[in-house]
Amino acid sequence: LNVTMVGVAVEGSHPNLMQILYPDQGRTRSLYVYHEQEQEIISWYNAIRGCKYYRYRVSLLSPEELLRLPLTYDFAVCGWLAKTGPNQTEAWQRRWCFLLRRSLFYCAGFMEPRPRGEIWLGQRPAYSVSAGPPPGFRKKVKPAGQHVFTLSTPDRDYVFSADSAAACQQWLTAIDNLLDSSPTPQDCLYSMTRSNCAPGPHRSLQPACTPSVRLATPQSPTACPPSVRLAHTAVSNPPATPSVRLAHTAVSNPPATPQCAPGPHRSLQPACHPPSVRLAHTAVSNPRLAAQPPLLVLHGLFGMARNWRSVAKALARNHSPIICADLRNHGDSPHHQDMSVAAMVGDVRQFIEQQLDATPVHLLGHSLGGKVAMRTALLHPQLVRSLIVVDASRRSPAAPSRVGFAASWS
Repeated sequence: LNVTMVGVAVEGSHPNLMQILYPDQGRTRSLYVYHEQEQEIISWYNAIRGCKYYRYRVSLLSPEELLRLPLTYDFAVCGWLAKTGPNQTEAWQRRWCFLLRRSLFYCAGFMEPRPRGEIWLGQRPAYSVSAGPPPGFRKKVKPAGQHVFTLSTPDRDYVFSADSAAACQQWLTAIDNLLDSSPTPQDCLYSMTRSNCAPGPHRSLQPACTPSVRLATPQSPTACPPSVRLAHTAVSNPPATPSVRLAHTAVSNPPATPQCAPGPHRSLQPACHPPSVRLAHTAVSNPRLAAQPPLLVLHGLFGMARNWRSVAKALARNHSPIICADLRNHGDSPHHQDMSVAAMVGDVRQFIEQQLDATPVHLLGHSLGGKVAMRTALLHPQLVRSLIVVDASRRSPAAPSRVGFAASWS
């Protein structure tokens, strides 16, 4: 999803016009929205950027890495160009074009909901841009636009004609600068999710829905609903291992160890290891089943292992054993002033290594437990056979004002 203000960039359009681009069945769809009040459209613009920011916060990025992520992108260049087809026999067609991230979009007209085509731009030497037509080009240049440039891709050469020398040079400079940079992993993933960016011959995108949409007017047509691909998680069925007896609940106080430096946790690999506590836990096993790798369940904020007792019994009908652990400061586990995720990850690592003899587990985490489970799988992959995350928390328990409880409970 991307949002950009195009009113100030396009002469003759509404000054408060905003363009929203989003994927729709392997293609890029645009919505055009405007409001007479500047403050209203700016509020919507910032609201969309805020939603993207909070979505990024769910990831395992540090605050410094999060601040470096661009929330939205503006057009590098946009304007009218004349374009001809690959056979040099097609007529010149006037197209509205814009360069966004690593894609050049060309549309039949301004405010079209779907582009006629999208050209994804990789890196030199497979992609290049040059002034003038390609070698052997036989078509006469359109009289209204004598300034031609060629965009070469592994599939074909795209020939465009600008209205002025300044406009032609602007496109050449913008594309040149883009080709000098390396595509990011996100750029490559984007190219694989667009049907017209896939390897092979270029395929034009014909409109499959209604014409352009102005959401600010009551007479606007209804936009095609975007498709949604549902995410899912799965647990594999690994080979059986020796059986595990019903575990017991235990509480102990570990010896004091040096604390980490004050301040919020900033990296995935802590500079010093917080002191670990011995987690209390309960276990459910099914003697009629062959022993399998344990399923370790981590509860959410304010939860405890006993909350998962009925779920554990149900899961034990087909899998054994099911182990539910109390996180620090929860249930029967010891209390400690350090409530950081890094400290909880250390507790889980110690539990698997000492209580389960370092046997790789299926790790299931809910809410806060989901965040601990993800960090554990990232830092200690040798201890995690598979990962199941349910409603993972994106907030830190070290920020009481944002989660509503005192992190200094002891």
